[in-house]
Amino acid sequence: MSFISFSLFSSLSCYVISYLPVFISHMLFSCLVNSIVFSHCRRFVCLFHS
Repeated sequence: MSFISFSLFSSLSCYVISYLPVFISHMLFSCLVNSIVFSHCRRFVCLFHS
């Protein structure tokens, strides 16, 4: 029983360790893209209104 839980925990931790950088980089990339797009749209709207 404890061996099963240990193996499950180790596989889960391995999964988390392998996917955490991908998840973090994806979050950072989407945040960066959103900020770039938002600033571009805001600049465009400002130019359009002026």
